[in-house]
Amino acid sequence: MSKSWCDACDGSVPPNAMDAGTDGGETIYVGRAEHEGVMIPGKIHPSHGVCYVAYAGEEHAKSNYQALVGKYWYPCSGGDVPGNAVVAGNDGGEDTYVGRAEHEGVIIPGKVHPSHGVCYVSFAGEEHAKSEYQVLVYGDCSCYRWVPCCSSDIPLGAVKGGTDIDGDNLLIGRKTDDNGVTTPGKVKSSNGMCFIPYAGEEHTYEEDFEVLTMVCVDLD
Repeated sequence: MSKSWCDACDGSVPPNAMDAGTDGGETIYVGRAEHEGVMIPGKIHPSHGVCYVAYAGEEHAKSNYQALVGKYWYPCSGGDVPGNAVVAGNDGGEDTYVGRAEHEGVIIPGKVHPSHGVCYVSFAGEEHAKSEYQVLVYGDCSCYRWVPCCSSDIPLGAVKGGTDIDGDNLLIGRKTDDNGVTTPGKVKSSNGMCFIPYAGEEHTYEEDFEVLTMVCVDLD
């Protein structure tokens, strides 16, 4: 898994910039900037147009900076998945994988079902099949873990998979049904609800689901 620093300025970030958290409801990103002759890591706050770094007891705003990028999503199609794809569950004895695809102008997390040749995503109460999609992969610098949760308790380090039509962050979730079938889907960050695509419909859950988290990232 390659990571690198990309030059940026005035609040801009590249498409694969690494999330660092939120501030005032806005996603902020891992950045770094030069101050007093040294390179200092900090946070990029897009709406402020700067990267903030801390030095000598003060916060310094830098309009020119670098953003940390790391490619975790790989484009695929027709049921293909890379060898290091993240397994999300099973369906009919077949592994399914964490994927995401575009629908109605937004990127939605879902499940890649290789033998079906598509990634299924849920939207507006229905299941939608997408032949072109992206697959989440493991790498030497990442460690993922599925954490049990409910709508009132989203864990720290939850992995963002996309953005809803209302601008809400979509996290990656999964649910195991009474038949033992585990299916990945999306979790809305604003209300913590888990939405799963299955059998042509969108199923909603408030509890007893899991959220994918990143437990460690080696930035060396």
